[in-house]
Amino acid sequence: MDVDALKESPIGTLVPISGTDPRTTQPWSYWAYLPDPLPVNPDLSATAIMATARAGNAIARLDEAVAQLPRPEILVRPIIRREAASTSALEGTYASFEDVLTADFLDDREMSSEQREIRNYVHATEVAVAHITERRISRTFLGELQLMIVRGTRGETTDSGDIRSHQVAIGAHNKPIDTARFVPCPPGDQLEAGMAAWEDWVAHEDNTLIVAKMAMAHYQFETLHPYGDGNGRLGRLIA
Repeated sequence: MDVDALKESPIGTLVPISGTDPRTTQPWSYWAYLPDPLPVNPDLSATAIMATARAGNAIARLDEAVAQLPRPEILVRPIIRREAASTSALEGTYASFEDVLTADFLDDREMSSEQREIRNYVHATEVAVAHITERRISRTFLGELQLMIVRGTRGETTDSGDIRSHQVAIGAHNKPIDTARFVPCPPGDQLEAGMAAWEDWVAHEDNTLIVAKMAMAHYQFETLHPYGDGNGRLGRLIA
């Protein structure tokens, strides 16, 4: 993590953290990045407004094209599964599209670990899509989805489904924390307050273009990294 650059960040602060490495029992101290709360009615540049408007128009054209299909619902299943394979690959979990489709017809004991992780994401996506018009984005709903994503995988822990109670870092496994690419907000009051503010910001209705609001919400969620695992997949699902 580029500590010197983040010290100059206009949208967040570095906070000191410390702990003990369970592998070596040696104490350590470092920094974690705490993002500022998202602004209400953000003042976007003309370039940002134009970019988000173009993206919104592209989505509108896609909606119009889908509306012309006689049975658009038949596209949902393969699209969700292809997205599940792609988003899981970003987390280092790889399976072919054929393996992803095959997993629908396998018993849990017959699945590879990769198929199980991707199948979990498919299930979480299907639940989110089914409830998209009737449930607001809340910590309760996010916790349910996160637990679905990690259940029965290497990422499942005793606090799965809840805001994490331990420090996490983005980087190579089994490496010291000061080698991490990024160290998110520490657990405890700061993370709890950050997620409460994030939930309120998402629920607040304003004039921000939806694509810009989606991007900002995604950034804040990933920067807070509120869960022990599955944050990347859950963040992309929210977006």
